[in-house]
Amino acid sequence: MTTLTTIVSVSITRATTTPTRVGFGIPLITAYHTVFPERYRLYTSVADMVTDGFATTSAAYLAASAVFAQTPRPSTLAVGRTANDQVMTVNITPNSADLRASYAYKVYHNGVEAKYTTDATPTVAEICAGLAGALDPSAWSGTTAYAVGDHVTNDTAPVKIYICTSAGTSAAAGGPTGTGSGITDGTVTWNYVGPKSSITATDNTTYVSVAADTVPDKFRLYGVNADYDLLHFADVTADGTPNGIVADLTAIRAQYDDFYAILPTNQGKAVLSALAAGVEAMSPNKTMICSSPDNETYDSTSTTDIAATLQTAGYDRTMYTYHYKANTQFPCAAWAGRCLPEDPGSITWAFKSLSSVDVMKLSDTHTTALEGKDANYYVSISGVSITLNGEVSGNEFYDIIRGTDALEQRMKEYVFTQLANDGKIPYTNNGIARVEARVRQALKEFTVDEANPERLLTNNPAPEVFVPDVSAISDANKGLRILPDITFTANYAGAVHRVQITGTISL
Repeated sequence: MTTLTTIVSVSITRATTTPTRVGFGIPLITAYHTVFPERYRLYTSVADMVTDGFATTSAAYLAASAVFAQTPRPSTLAVGRTANDQVMTVNITPNSADLRASYAYKVYHNGVEAKYTTDATPTVAEICAGLAGALDPSAWSGTTAYAVGDHVTNDTAPVKIYICTSAGTSAAAGGPTGTGSGITDGTVTWNYVGPKSSITATDNTTYVSVAADTVPDKFRLYGVNADYDLLHFADVTADGTPNGIVADLTAIRAQYDDFYAILPTNQGKAVLSALAAGVEAMSPNKTMICSSPDNETYDSTSTTDIAATLQTAGYDRTMYTYHYKANTQFPCAAWAGRCLPEDPGSITWAFKSLSSVDVMKLSDTHTTALEGKDANYYVSISGVSITLNGEVSGNEFYDIIRGTDALEQRMKEYVFTQLANDGKIPYTNNGIARVEARVRQALKEFTVDEANPERLLTNNPAPEVFVPDVSAISDANKGLRILPDITFTANYAGAVHRVQITGTISL
């Protein structure tokens, strides 16, 4: 198939980095669902998604909500349907080096608290068993001794989870019902916790593996700020074999390819790794903006977490963010929603406030480890909620990647338009000058001037364009009607992320 790329070839090299590829468009959310049979639909609001049949608790809806909650925000986004997802699985591992006695370990599953309070001599196995029981409790039984903190399921429409608040022996029949607190059951007292979800929490002694019953049963699971270092969360959802996320994206692109940033809702390490590798090789250019709850990413000694894996691969086209509520608030989608409407190269992606995303309380040790792996994060500094640092895994800034992609695309469009609109461009110095003018036009649109001080390229020094004289071009290229050796040089305007000030004050 003949494309713009095969007619007009532009290769812009970022000094000290590898050449970029081409592409620019709107965000694409990838999610497993059965709402529509085609591979994608375009949406201008989440209300339209509900009309189509998306549940307000679905991953696609939550990610789209994060995009549309921002100011500014994209006017349109695409929702792509994946079909090769595997059962969502998240492992929770207690930190064996920091076991807290008489401490309430808490996790939240689909917004419902699951809590286990340790005894005076806690062990990893004890915490795993306690959390597994809280996440997937056994059914209530009659004439049974229950201790404070025990969880059971009972009642119907839906089945509900209850926690024991006063120890005793349950009644012979019945059990707790309703959604209240202080529910009397024999000599036991129960409080309603929430509806039972469709998951299985398995006690593996050293960690708790939380898995959905079926592929469609995506869930939201996170801890609390205070427990960052006490419980390790890792999304270990497998990628499909032999067909996985890359095959899904290929199928989506066959129907719709006018997008730029891919926002995956499947946050398994294997899935993100496979997708990042696929995105790196795509033409026209695409990028991936992703996040996960894998808090091993802020452990400087870890070399196998998702951030370390992406960094080791040197992926230039993937921007990863750690967030403990990644599968609930989708900070990657919020970040894309906030920044994609801005002109490429006109903003840095750092220092941006995101609506509907919680800031994290990270220590200097945590942030140093994250930055060491080219991972991003969202925190509050001096009361201002901001993103840091807007870097891709290949140690480049995302605004540079995106701005360069847009410049390449604009240059191709201008040169192609000249080719298409002229009767012909003669193979003369005059004809070469027409092409040169289009190259200069594209560069000018991306270069700083008085009216536009926040653009991709600096005007000091200004970009320069070099074209060959027609007499220096080979007969072979003339015979093939190929115009070679048009080159230019330019410098990025960049952005200030850190400021150092030294002063002296004297009497």
